[in-house]
Formats: sequence, C-alpha cells, structure tokens
Amino acid sequence: MLLNGTDTLTAKLADGETIAYWTSNHEAVVTIETVDGTISEDGSITDSSVKLVAHEAGSAIISVRTESGAEASCMVTVSDNSVALNYTTLEMTEGDTAELQAVIGYSVQISGWSSSDEEVVSVSSSLADVQTATLEALKAGTANITVTANPVSGVGPTPRT
Repeated sequence: MLLNGTDTLTAKLADGETIAYWTSNHEAVVTIETVDGTISEDGSITDSSVKLVAHEAGSAIISVRTESGAEASCMVTVSDNSVALNYTTLEMTEGDTAELQAVIGYSVQISGWSSSDEEVVSVSSSLADVQTATLEALKAGTANITVTANPVSGVGPTPRT
C-alpha cells in the first residue's frame, strides 16, 4: 500500500461462518475501518470486507477471527517511496491519446517520462503536472513507457494527531 492510501481486504468465509473481529498489530501503520457499518456491541468490526488505511511506512499484520475460532492473517506493507501507475497495460490505436498517472509516496519526486519507441507512442508531461503523462499512439507497434522517480530527502508524512 502507498502511504495515506486505502485498500479493501476480504475474508472468504465458509457457509454459515461469521466474523468475530479484525485486528491490526500495528495501528500506527495500518488501521481497519468498516466498509458497510457493521460493528458489534463491543465495537468490533464484523464485516467480511474491511477498509485498510495506511498512516505511516512500515508493516502490520492484519488478522481476522471468526465466531467459530478460525483465524487468518496477512502482512501489509506501507511504502513511502514507491510509484504506482493507473495502467499496467494500455491498448491504443493510431491517433488515440491517453493519460497515464503516477501515484507517488511522500519521499519521491518524478523527474521525467519516456517511451521505448517514440515512433510508436509519444509521451509528454507538463511542469505543472509532472505526475500525469499524455500518451499519443503514432503507429502500430509496442512501446514501454517509463516514469523516472528520485528519492527526495528531508520530507516526511504529516503526523497524525
């Protein structure tokens, strides 16, 4: 997960099984929120799907326990210096344009975009919005688009209060 991001985690339940509770062993890193508002009398989240919220870089083990005592867990890692793109594969035809967006961690700065074959797909971005690249399909073929990101020192997340 990216810092300050959210994701959904779902427990696959056997027929008739219900959730007793979810836990995070490191709530400074990842907290658990309800998706549909189902909370037990003791305040436990009893949804089969939960929303995970990333607060700081690190790892947390998210666990779920059912009423019958079955348990499952997974490790969630929150990264503060990664780059994720809104597309991993994109099919275009000649003349099409598309926007490719980079979601970055707080300690990363994008320095540029490039195409492995500028004759097939051109790529451009503006200084005002370097996190978004405009792609234009120029002819049939395949091209890989690369975003270059560099670490930025001296910055950090806003502390939670």
